[in-house]
Amino acid sequence: MDFSSMSGWDFERYCADCLLKKGFTKAEVTSGSGDHGVDIIAEQNGIRFGIQCKLYQGQIPNKAVQEAYTGASYYDCDVAVIMSNSELTNQAQAEAKKLRVKFWNIVDYISDTTLKPATASFLIHTKIETYEDYCAQQKNHENQLEQQIEKDTLKRKNVVLAVNNPYESDSENIRLAKALLKQGCLCQSILYFSKGNNSVCYSKNQLLLQKLSYIRYLNDALSQKRNLMKFTFAKQCLEIDRELKLAAEDEMTMEQEEFNQKYWHVRYIYEQFRSIVSKLSVVFNSFTTDDLIKIEDLKKNGWYRRHTVEEDSLYELRNQLDGLLEEWKQLFSDEFEIWKSWYFWKNDVDITTEIQQHKQLVLTTEAAFTDRRKSVYEKFAFDRAQKEIIRERQIFGTLLQELLVERCKEQNFERAKQKIELQQRENERILRERQEAAQKRQERLIKEQQDATRRKQEWLSREKREKEQREQERRLKAKQEVERKELIQSLAEQYRNEYQKINFESSAKRTELENSAENEINQAQKQISEFLKQKEAFTLFRKKRDSELDSKIATLSKHIEKVKLNLASQLTICEQTEEKRKQELRMRILNEAEKNEVKNGVKRAINC
Repeated sequence: MDFSSMSGWDFERYCADCLLKKGFTKAEVTSGSGDHGVDIIAEQNGIRFGIQCKLYQGQIPNKAVQEAYTGASYYDCDVAVIMSNSELTNQAQAEAKKLRVKFWNIVDYISDTTLKPATASFLIHTKIETYEDYCAQQKNHENQLEQQIEKDTLKRKNVVLAVNNPYESDSENIRLAKALLKQGCLCQSILYFSKGNNSVCYSKNQLLLQKLSYIRYLNDALSQKRNLMKFTFAKQCLEIDRELKLAAEDEMTMEQEEFNQKYWHVRYIYEQFRSIVSKLSVVFNSFTTDDLIKIEDLKKNGWYRRHTVEEDSLYELRNQLDGLLEEWKQLFSDEFEIWKSWYFWKNDVDITTEIQQHKQLVLTTEAAFTDRRKSVYEKFAFDRAQKEIIRERQIFGTLLQELLVERCKEQNFERAKQKIELQQRENERILRERQEAAQKRQERLIKEQQDATRRKQEWLSREKREKEQREQERRLKAKQEVERKELIQSLAEQYRNEYQKINFESSAKRTELENSAENEINQAQKQISEFLKQKEAFTLFRKKRDSELDSKIATLSKHIEKVKLNLASQLTICEQTEEKRKQELRMRILNEAEKNEVKNGVKRAINC
């Protein structure tokens, strides 16, 4: 493929197409500017990838690693990736390893060659419609990964033990088991481990060293698995629960296909987790009584190479068995807590039965392993007794020694017989107690289920009653509010009508008063005009006449002024009466509103 003719944008689109062809469910190109160092956002199996595409002629510097790391954090991606046609510089490779930034070469995608182990897990894709299809896809992926690990492991012929013993090497199956542990395939690893215990090419001591070194890897892998289940898995369960609650309200934020993928992923992980719990008994059963004797008596017999650097490691590995037992018990505890916390599995009868079987398996395996270790200590005690007998034989003679040996044999036989009888009785008692405990647990579980069902029904009925009561209260409040509004409107309308009536009556009275006063004033002015005309006429006694007319005119003028004053006084009285009636109307309406508890509403309506 010639990349020289491509632009940066064309290269990003080409990388997105390659990802989709390789099975990614999503591969979207971000905006050209302001992408914060991420050119493609891709998803596969619930994992979100932030990918930076680099079309380079030379080697890629460490700046690209930093940009991919910060950009993936900005877009909340799970994995940061650099996808390019070139290679990273040595400094960039070191920084990518430190920041856990993946590097994918586009040439691997074009040539359809096998990708690097870090990316191979994301390239399997088929159309998934059911959970069975999803399981088949995952099994196919695991088989491909297992085949790839087998190819890579077989290339290494002389792998040194983790205890740094340069004279011993792992068998083929043990190497495959360790390689599968590094990739997180615990079930397949335990299967190869069980096959490696039967190898005829190695001595028992060599196989024991290999098993001890495998335990260390297994403890670390189980601890990582448990942390994954405790944090990531719990977060995904909460997301599924949230989406189911939203689905009940038709408000899901996920597409149905995305939700199915997430739910199937969680379910498959939990099934794998339960499978791991059930298969760990194989590891403990692989250690025979002879193995435990050698482990507990490393220094005394010295069957390993003495005075070498692996001596401290062997003693450390011996303690790993106790750690593995505690890790197994913790795994079952986590499995039980997950089963108890998520109702999808709690109501599943098959899973519930399997949980009880796992619990019985853990208890049985722990008891058997403890009994074997006790038998080892008893053998040590028996050996010490035999050595004491030999020492006494040397002191007191052959005859006495033989007598003591016979007596010791008889005593040992008697003790062994008594021990067997006691052990049988103890086993019967334990079995009887376990059966009684199992029956009680079953009865308790049935009772708890019945109580839970009853509580659920009571809760549902109570919720129904409360809902009906709330609905009735809502309707009552709505009715009261309507009546209140109608009452307010009625009182306001009454106030406005009466207010208008008062205004009309006051206006009519003022008009009447003004008209009456105007008539009197007009009549007086008319008489004054006539008197003035009479003054202009010539008479014999004019002076006496003018004096009388002036007197009459003055009287009429005073009458006019008096009428005007009376009019002003009557208008004032009318306005006061009007204002008083309005105040009385307002007080009467507000008092009535106060009785009906709608005073504020009526006041607002009146003021408006």
